[in-house]
Amino acid sequence: MKGLLPRDPLLHYSKHIAEFGTREFAKAQRAHEEGVIAKLAAGLYYSGKRTREWLKFKAVHEQEVVIVGYTEPRGSRKYFGSLVLAVRDQATKRWIYAGHVGTGFDQAMLKSLYGTMQPLRADKKPFDQK
Repeated sequence: MKGLLPRDPLLHYSKHIAEFGTREFAKAQRAHEEGVIAKLAAGLYYSGKRTREWLKFKAVHEQEVVIVGYTEPRGSRKYFGSLVLAVRDQATKRWIYAGHVGTGFDQAMLKSLYGTMQPLRADKKPFDQK
């Protein structure tokens, strides 16, 4: 199977482990890896289709963030493009840029969030925005 992968530094072959999924998942969490893929041994892969024969278990590493703004929408998107996120530096009490998030919102959620954020809108940025 390893020979089927193209030689690309962005790809890494992981050996198959037939059991001990819980142990392997815990190892992935400790190593701050993305997670593990579980596959039904006799299951088939269907390109572009999700099935219960292949499952992704994400090793989620959580960080509380605050929405401090949003970007303008692009293309056909309405309301906002992405949310601008920050964390509070406890030593300086300043906001530190933590990234953007813009996926996973359907049209109803975009409209709802936009409506919630409008009364909170301020002209001053909480930090030098990237």
